[in-house]
Parts: sequence; structure tokens; C-alpha cells
Amino acid sequence: MDNYKDIFWAGTNDKYIKYFIFYQEKVKKNPVLPKKHFMRHPFLKGFLSIILLILLIDSSYTYYYKINELSANDGVFKDFRESILFHNTQLLWKRQYYKGQQHKNNPFLRLKMAYYTVKKGDTLNNITRRLYLDTDTLISLNALSSPYDIYEGKEILIPNMRGIIHEIKQTTHLRSLSARYQIPDAILYSINQLKANDLYQGQKLFIPYKKLSKQHKRYFSRGIFLLPVSGRLTSGFGLRIDPFNNRWTFHGGVDIAAKTGTLVHASQAGQVIFSGYMGGYGKLIIVRHKYGYNTFYGHLSKRLYRKGHWVRKGQVIGKVGSTGRCTGPHLHFEIRRFNLRKNPLKFTHF
Repeated sequence: MDNYKDIFWAGTNDKYIKYFIFYQEKVKKNPVLPKKHFMRHPFLKGFLSIILLILLIDSSYTYYYKINELSANDGVFKDFRESILFHNTQLLWKRQYYKGQQHKNNPFLRLKMAYYTVKKGDTLNNITRRLYLDTDTLISLNALSSPYDIYEGKEILIPNMRGIIHEIKQTTHLRSLSARYQIPDAILYSINQLKANDLYQGQKLFIPYKKLSKQHKRYFSRGIFLLPVSGRLTSGFGLRIDPFNNRWTFHGGVDIAAKTGTLVHASQAGQVIFSGYMGGYGKLIIVRHKYGYNTFYGHLSKRLYRKGHWVRKGQVIGKVGSTGRCTGPHLHFEIRRFNLRKNPLKFTHF
């Protein structure tokens, strides 16, 4: 290991060349290291060699760029927008990848990601419009539940091409995913930096050029969930003074006051995944819906369905009560997505 090339081998991936090009160029001009150069130190040379080897072996390593502002003055923004414009031409994509064969000079498969911190006045529509993306891409990539998920200070991921995220539900082969989306498996393999053609439960892949289903988009729009009971809103979502200890606490749902025995309806179609007694919730029913959503119905006096049952939107699933930790008869209603609490008032028409 007498020169930099032995240590800083960068392969064909730009993310490594970017960091070590300085040393590569220096080797060409002066392949002999100075006697007092820091790379003469055997411990440092060995340590850097190990670090680089780990990065090269781990093909799943991803470098994230940073977009500071959505204007041409930002170099990363400009590069990403040009890349998105290039990849938006599907005719070019099909011509270059006919029958799944990668063109030797084609940069299409270089998927990149950038972080962007939402600024005051930013909306989902103006962010996608400036980048020539579509809303489906940002909704899927950032698991956005509603337009309210875009707010000042929030960090979002931006890719350099349009597409959506697909989560593998059960072990399968890449060919099945390729057939489903009608995209050559060579493209999916390269874009997602896969190590094997076998796909496992929970694995997430980026699918280029595809869009969310109409039903998924309706979930994103306000009003897809029904208000489960008629009554008076007594406690909203967020910080409140706890009625038991008079301290500020976070309230993860809304409380709707109603008489004991008032019918409680399923807010959306789904499967009952819990029906029983749970601490402060008292008698509780949890219904699992599509796209990572769960709804909670707490303090019930009676549960009408057991775990495993499927319920329709608007179907009666229980009755209002005052079980658990509560001050009177009411329904505690929560909406969660990927186990993160969401404000129910932003998903229903109260």
C-alpha cells in the first residue's frame, strides 16, 4: 500500500469518488508520499482503510444531500430539479431500458435523496411544483397523513425522480414486484441497491414513475373518517390540564361527551385488532385500516365485536361508557398512523 489508490479505492459510485477525488488526483501528480505526510502513519492508514472498506461493502449505505432553499441559487436544488426533469420523460426511460437492459452511459439508476426543512409559507403543492415532482412522491416517501403534515420546521425527504414507496407484506421475489408494476427487475434491483432478488416482509422499495391509488389519496384528503359518535367535544387534541392531577399533559385524541349507551360507529372500514380492557382506556376497541391507520375507541360500556372481526364504515361497534380513567360518560377517540397519534379533527368533519 504505497500510494493512495490502495487505500482510497472509490469504485464506480459517485458518493465515494466525491470524498476521495482529492487523493486520487494527487496520486497521479505525485505517487510518492512525502516522508512527513499524515498517511505515513501506519495506524491512521490502517484505520482509514477499514472505514472505507466497510462503506464499500455496505451497498445499502445512502448519502443524503441538503437543500437549503427552493431556488436556483441552491446548487443541490438545481441539480435535483434537472435530474427530475430528465427522468420524467418515460419515453426516454423505455428506450434506454428496453427489455430491462441497462444502457452503459445512462445515469437513470442513480437514485439520490435530499433533506429539506420546510419554510414558512411552504405547502405540499408549491414544493412539488418548484421541483417538478408530483404530490404522490412526497406523500409516499415521507408517509404524510394529511396536508397538515407539512409545517414550518419539518424535515422532509426529496428524491431526484418521481415514484412511490412499496412495503413488502410477505416474502416474495423481485420478479413478482417487477410484474406487478411492469418495470424491469434490473431497474428495481439497481435503484434500491438490493443485494439479492429475494424480498422480505417489512422491506421498503422505491418504485419509479408510479402513483398512489385513488383510495390512498382519499385517505390523505380530509373527511375520509367518520365521526364515531354524536355529542359535544369536551377535550381536544394536544396539551391540556389533566382533570385528575391539574398538570399539563398530552392528550392523544379527542373526548366526545355523550350519554351512557349511545351507539359508537366504526370511523372507517377495517379489522378489529384489539377488543378488551386496557388501563386508562377502560373497555377499548382498536380497528386497523389500510395504509397504516388505526382508530381507538375508549371508555366504552359495551364492546360488540371481538378481535379478528371485520367491520364496515359506520357499523356500530360499541356503546359509550365511563370505564377506565375518566370523569364521566364520553368516547375517547384516536387516529394513529404507523403508531403516531394524529389530530382526529383534521380527518373528520366535526
